[in-house]
Amino acid sequence: MSEANWNKQKNQNPLALASMEMLGCLGELGDREALSLRGCALSVHTGFGWEHDAARRILLEAQVRGLRNLALRSSCETIVDFPCSCLYRPFTSKGLRYIGLGAAEVIEAAGAVREGAGSSFFPVDATNPASILQALESAGGSLCILSAGLFPTVTDPELNPLCVAVGQALRTHGGCWLTPDPEAPRAFMEILEALCGDRMMDVLLRSNDMRQWKVQGQFDNSLVIDPRWDRERLQGKALAFLQTHGLEAERIPLEMQALNLLSIPAGQTNEALRETIAALHCCKITAIAAQGHMDHRRAAGLDIISQRKGDLLHLELRGRLDTLSSNDVFESFMEQNSDLRKVEIDCSELDYLSSGGIRVLLKILRFCTVTLLNPNEAVCDVMEKTGLDTLLQIRNGETRYV
Repeated sequence: MSEANWNKQKNQNPLALASMEMLGCLGELGDREALSLRGCALSVHTGFGWEHDAARRILLEAQVRGLRNLALRSSCETIVDFPCSCLYRPFTSKGLRYIGLGAAEVIEAAGAVREGAGSSFFPVDATNPASILQALESAGGSLCILSAGLFPTVTDPELNPLCVAVGQALRTHGGCWLTPDPEAPRAFMEILEALCGDRMMDVLLRSNDMRQWKVQGQFDNSLVIDPRWDRERLQGKALAFLQTHGLEAERIPLEMQALNLLSIPAGQTNEALRETIAALHCCKITAIAAQGHMDHRRAAGLDIISQRKGDLLHLELRGRLDTLSSNDVFESFMEQNSDLRKVEIDCSELDYLSSGGIRVLLKILRFCTVTLLNPNEAVCDVMEKTGLDTLLQIRNGETRYV
């Protein structure tokens, strides 16, 4: 694709612009097409001032280069890049499979850049688990899923199905999900402060960046650590959110050095900036290890997955919970009922709840507490109309009592 066409794409589509900037920041890593576009991509300005633009590019390059290095050391056989940067050669040259996932506009805008042996690209919708899982059906071996810049663009209702898809993919294939996104806003602020020093607040006021964050709703989900609020509380919130999807996270260093980054303006490598970049971290998210035997049975229109974890029974229901399938759900519960105190029911893929389904939930409530995880709007509506919402707990991301 010619530079003129890329210029046309960037002016028409912000998603294409993001993809171009990623290519520009990573051109030095060996992608010829990316290298040819580097000058075009790095000349893009946001209008917020050179310090703001420099901090954004430094963070982007550090994140994606750090993720690349972690992925190459992960021992995973398939690299899943979401949203994709089109930089597949560092992986395919090592014999790894590369799968790029992204919005249809980005995949289309990448054009010829995405052609290469060992690589595949699929347009997906982050809020549609089926589209992601379908794209990963042919993945071989364990997955290392990379995400840089994805979380701040979605809200909790959109993040729920994304975590459902990733959790299911990791349980099926194994591997991990690497993302610096939860700490990206705070890291941006620290890099900007290292560049600007005492002038940081003036730069923020001039760029109006705080207002932009608020308007765009960039921190409106449970996994992004908003630099304006308490870090420890938000980290606890993020861990609780992941646990509702059978996921856990650990914080690991990106292991980047300032001297390795080409996006740092000449003469700007001061001690504060070196320390900030050396301290950058990302989240390594994995599926929670199974505790006890997992049973998977198929009822009429319903998949029932049950797993005992101490005095907790975790049930995952996929499909329709109605009169035809309710007896099977109760049987799955009774088979594990000895010494149970709590039942968690993952409803993220429960499409329908009938009066027969409500009756079986009331029967289970006679024995122990029941928590429903991430029910959709239709299921919540049925529970509210029947009063069931006053008898059990509902959890969406953070625990809340309805």
